[in-house]
Amino acid sequence: MFLSLTCPEALQEIADAKLIFDEIFVPKECPPASHSPYLPEYEWLFITERKLARFLDPWLKSYRPELIGSGGMISEALSNAYCHAHKRNARLPIQVTIYEGKAGLLLKIKDAGEGFDIDGMVSKFLSNKNYFYNAGNGTKCMFETKNFGIFYAENGTAFHLMYLFDAEGLSRFVCSKNERFAHKGGLLTRQV
Repeated sequence: MFLSLTCPEALQEIADAKLIFDEIFVPKECPPASHSPYLPEYEWLFITERKLARFLDPWLKSYRPELIGSGGMISEALSNAYCHAHKRNARLPIQVTIYEGKAGLLLKIKDAGEGFDIDGMVSKFLSNKNYFYNAGNGTKCMFETKNFGIFYAENGTAFHLMYLFDAEGLSRFVCSKNERFAHKGGLLTRQV
């Protein structure tokens, strides 16, 4: 589900947030993965997915298919950073940070791109335009999830995935398909 939230608000929401993971992945610098089912250009993604899956398992192991692999939200966000933001430039960094608090986790994926039109993407999805004919499956998964909250910041260069130990808490920040909302300064906001 898409959330109307900022990063500082999300950190406050997970309560007493502590940085527990901070790593920069540069696809060109990742070692080859002989056991990867992905094309050679995406071996970095396979390695990164496995590293994040192992790290997140203590909290999110039961949600792994929703997060990692084909159609997984974390995998989609990493792939979007590489393919769209970086235009497949394997020398550009992708930063992944994870915070843990008393009430939940916040994962951030930051790319070095120029950002994207969050309004346009959300509007196309909400109006059922043909945006998702051959792309946008990650956005669909992100919007439809009931277990995680998703929001973008920094003009679309920062993807955030929030998990609250009490999943009902996410509903306070949801932007639903039936609501009109606008994007202002990196934040989806409800319109009245």
